Amino acid sequence: MGTKLSVPSDAALSFFNSPYIGHSQQAAIDVYPSHERWYGPTQSPISGTIAQLRQIRMGRKKEFPTDEYDYAIGIIPLENPDIMFRILHCKPDVVLDQEVRVGDIIGSLIRSRYFNFWTDPHYHIEAMHFADFKRSSKSYNLENTLTRNSPISIYSGESILDSSWQVDAIKPDYMLLRSYDSEYGCIGDYVGHLASCCGKKGILDAGVPHYPHGGVHLTASCEHGNVLLGTTEIGYTKEFSQWVVLFQQWQGFRISINDQPIQGFSTYLFPKRASKHGKPSLKVIPLSYSGFLEKFEIDDSVSISIS
Repeated sequence: MGTKLSVPSDAALSFFNSPYIGHSQQAAIDVYPSHERWYGPTQSPISGTIAQLRQIRMGRKKEFPTDEYDYAIGIIPLENPDIMFRILHCKPDVVLDQEVRVGDIIGSLIRSRYFNFWTDPHYHIEAMHFADFKRSSKSYNLENTLTRNSPISIYSGESILDSSWQVDAIKPDYMLLRSYDSEYGCIGDYVGHLASCCGKKGILDAGVPHYPHGGVHLTASCEHGNVLLGTTEIGYTKEFSQWVVLFQQWQGFRISINDQPIQGFSTYLFPKRASKHGKPSLKVIPLSYSGFLEKFEIDDSVSISIS
């Protein structure tokens, strides 16, 4: 029997928007709490026993502020002692052999040197055999039960590449854009931007094109084919199941805003309650840290293109 993970209902989620190996194998999930704060609280995703605590020394400093150490917390769930859940990027406020319940505060979010400058505060969850706690390639597959249990509702509009966008927020790390004419989809209490595969639309979960892989959450089966934004191909299916397509992105294409090259854009499963006018924001990333400052202003109109 599988073990169910619980995450805050107001957190954004991503299975595939990361370069790390678990996210290329549908074996990890990143949880972005709504507080959006470095050193903000982290909630336990399961009930169980704290079985491992590890401090991880990282590499050289980056161009943005980071912590000196990353951390890993291992929790053995009450109902399945043969597996362990590993939570990363959380400085523990728990001790070995401590019992925790779903929703208990287990630590605070750190800004890891494993992150890119555009990475938001989040914690990373994987499941593995307890003997593989220190390994990144032995994680078990995770299933997004949202798509199995809820139909996807499609709201028509323009694709990401054809929509009209306005600047909603500007940070050193990235900009957030809003649109009133973009298409989007809803699965349960989550909303996201759309991509299509095999003629079926689903919620895009990816960093385009800066990470080599991505995912499309579907509620219908899909076969091998290309993944598209509107009519533009961005990748091809690598693996698929009834509820998700894992795809490899084509190499060599570039995203621009108003004809200025950028790193790319990031998409997630957003909670409906955090969306504006029921639609998700679009996170766009400059080529370098602080790259958007003094170049754009709030409410500027922008267009997104691919070449």
